[in-house]
Amino acid sequence: MTPLEGEVVGKTKEGRNIFKNPDGSFSTERTTTIVHPAINGGAPTNIPTIFAGQELTPDEATELIVEIVRRNGSAIDPETGRELVGFPSMKAAVAGAKKRSATIGKELNALTAPRPKIKPTMLGGELPLR
Repeated sequence: MTPLEGEVVGKTKEGRNIFKNPDGSFSTERTTTIVHPAINGGAPTNIPTIFAGQELTPDEATELIVEIVRRNGSAIDPETGRELVGFPSMKAAVAGAKKRSATIGKELNALTAPRPKIKPTMLGGELPLR
């Protein structure tokens, strides 16, 4: 496990931490596509590799999800409760990962974009001073 560098600056809608990386980029989850007989019957599955501020290797993340399947009977993200679905092919899994990344990217852009400063004149006039 490798601790993530950077600070937590918020949470996604699903409840994952948003980390601001030293280079100014943001991370919530880094995924890997795995095939394991205990996860979704061996169907290609995208799993996160960031848990509790630690980045796991693909093997460590797979072991974690296998243990969750053994305990709960299904593959779920332990941080969000989201089902980790299997795909019919690696190509479909990679496409699914790209789509999820784009969706998360849009959410992060909305959450982390600089907010415009509102000037009193933008509100229709000057505010009275007290």
